[in-house]
Amino acid sequence: MKAFPVPAAPLEEQRRIVAEVEERLSVIDAMRASITRAQRRSAALRRSILERAFRGELVPQDPSDEPASVLLDRIRAEHETAPTYESEPSDTLSLGGRRYDRCLFVINR
Repeated sequence: MKAFPVPAAPLEEQRRIVAEVEERLSVIDAMRASITRAQRRSAALRRSILERAFRGELVPQDPSDEPASVLLDRIRAEHETAPTYESEPSDTLSLGGRRYDRCLFVINR
């Protein structure tokens, strides 16, 4: 190995390079810590916003809006009074399942 000389920078230049690298690494460490804090804060804010949204605290409530319970009752009542279609058993191949059975039921009425 002695036959292959390896050039090296002067000792003072090596120290300067090491100092520069260490400084940049410390900046990187500080940035990583800052990013980690920002990510944690962002997650906490996201949870807080969702909690407030589900409690109805994000926007002012309009007194003319009906309560959710009334809306749900109205939807339930509409669903209960909606017409239902009962299909009679068919002796033949359905060729389209429910839609075909419904058509046959309506035609045969």
